[in-house]
Amino acid sequence: MEKENTTLTKYFEDAFWYFKIFLMTFKGLLYSILLSLFLCFLFFASPSKLFAQHTIDDNNITAVLKEIRRLQDVDEKSALNLLNEILAYEKKLPDSLLIKLYDTAATLYASQDAHVYALNYYHSELLLQKSTNSKDQYITLKNIGNLYYNIGKNNVAKEYWSEALQGYEKEGLSKKYVLYNNLAILEEKEGNYKRAKEIYESALSQSIKLGDNMGIFMAYQNLGIVSFKLQLFKEALNYSYKAKQVAFQSKEVNERAKILYNLGYLHYNLPLKNEDSTEYYLREAFLLSKESEYKTIQKASSEILISLYEGQKKHQLANFYLHEVNRGYRDELDKMIDGQIGKIEFKYEQKLKEQLYTLQQRRKNWIYFTSFLILVTGCVILFLVYKLQKVKLIKTGLENRLLLKKLEERNKEITQKSLEVLHKNEILDVTKRKLTDLKRKPEVNRQISSILSEINSNEKGLNIEEFEKVFKETHADFYRILLESYPDLSRTDLRLAAFLRLNLSTKDITAITGQSQNSINIARHRLRKKLNLQEHENIINFLISIV
Repeated sequence: MEKENTTLTKYFEDAFWYFKIFLMTFKGLLYSILLSLFLCFLFFASPSKLFAQHTIDDNNITAVLKEIRRLQDVDEKSALNLLNEILAYEKKLPDSLLIKLYDTAATLYASQDAHVYALNYYHSELLLQKSTNSKDQYITLKNIGNLYYNIGKNNVAKEYWSEALQGYEKEGLSKKYVLYNNLAILEEKEGNYKRAKEIYESALSQSIKLGDNMGIFMAYQNLGIVSFKLQLFKEALNYSYKAKQVAFQSKEVNERAKILYNLGYLHYNLPLKNEDSTEYYLREAFLLSKESEYKTIQKASSEILISLYEGQKKHQLANFYLHEVNRGYRDELDKMIDGQIGKIEFKYEQKLKEQLYTLQQRRKNWIYFTSFLILVTGCVILFLVYKLQKVKLIKTGLENRLLLKKLEERNKEITQKSLEVLHKNEILDVTKRKLTDLKRKPEVNRQISSILSEINSNEKGLNIEEFEKVFKETHADFYRILLESYPDLSRTDLRLAAFLRLNLSTKDITAITGQSQNSINIARHRLRKKLNLQEHENIINFLISIV
């Protein structure tokens, strides 16, 4: 019974230690993960995200995008700041608003000659448009072609414009003349004037079919220019007059000024120069362009008029237009300087934004590495703690086994001594009985009486002091726990409890102590009452279970 109880106790102690190790490991790992997450949250969450919650409204975003387009030609810095504010919500916007956002960003960057950024946003816009099968993807293709043309990659621009033109024709989109015009310009740059003329003629045919007056005007105007380059002067004048007729039917002042300039230029550069027509058209072009502040045509008209009047010795008129040209140059130079300054500031702001983004990325990478390092370090520490606890557990197990072995040896020693006393007393009892029988014989009576007196005087049970000393060494906590729970127990009660704890019977205890069985039974009954045991409870099992 005692051995089974010891085994069960050892099992529960081992289970408790394993559970404690698991709990410590789990808590340490959890703290490491929480620390890593806290660091990520602390470094990645911007103050605006931590302390301010902004609602996103589609109408507000659309209004801001319109404001950016308005500001891009007058206050590029403010436009960029607004754009960056909207880009902060990029991941929260629906595709429809993202397309508008990317288009606005690309337009802003293109206006500041930041072609790389503009291309990135146009390509992002194009991907979304293709995923939704939007017709506007062909407009984006055209814009991408324009950017490649501006940076001198004409072949790439031609590919995008050609793909865009196919889409325009497929979907029946308006303003196809712009693409025709762009493709024809590329042909002109390569010296393919006949091919350019064919493209302009196709554009004219398509524009007439669609009733697109602007397309018709552009086609006639460009046909006049390319015909002049082909030295088809009569055709050049004919197309230009038709362009003038269409232009004056519209309200576009700049287009009127442009075609008037073209006519003046043609008359001035014909083999048979017509100075009167040249002067008339160029002066009209100058007045219209000055009224609409179309500086390019104003300057170009003035330059030809200066040359014309100098040839005619009209120096006063030549000086007037020279003064206008100089003023135009000054205005253009001032505008160009302002524009360049604006572009430099814009690029500087963008450079700062890039550096900030790079710094944030480095900080994120550092946090990722630090969090990973903390997690790995935590895992290593937990592993070492686990190993240490396991070693301690093994050591404790070994110590417990040694104690159990020592306890078993002590119990064997007590039991052995008890059996020796029992055996001794049995021998003495037998000897006493035999001597008593001999005592009845007169001749040996005196001698036997002396022997019996000596046996009775020297007969005693187990040395109680020695027994208690060994028992306390073996079961150190037994007496303490018993007295703490039952302080009324006497020394005799404790001694009897110790004998019962060793699972000795009443007969064995009688033989060891020299008391009668009746006395032991009475003492045993008294002990049960002090221990408050019920009739069905076994006193030996109860005492064994105490420790």
